[in-house]
Amino acid sequence: MAERPAELVRDLIGGDERVFEPAVEAEGKATEGGDGSNYNYNENLPLIEAIERGARGAYWDILRQLRKGQ
Repeated sequence: MAERPAELVRDLIGGDERVFEPAVEAEGKATEGGDGSNYNYNENLPLIEAIERGARGAYWDILRQLRKGQ
């Protein structure tokens, strides 16, 4: 598990929707999730587009709403 910390964190979270799961690891680095999730605020296209469409508030909350399809 030490070489795959994101996997350990995902196991500890246990699917709790209140927590953003870390991205899947590949070659020892975290990568974008298989579902396209990306919680990095830098150059996050879905986040940028949501803000351009008028979304306001904390970035994590905008990402949460996008994840739920709201």
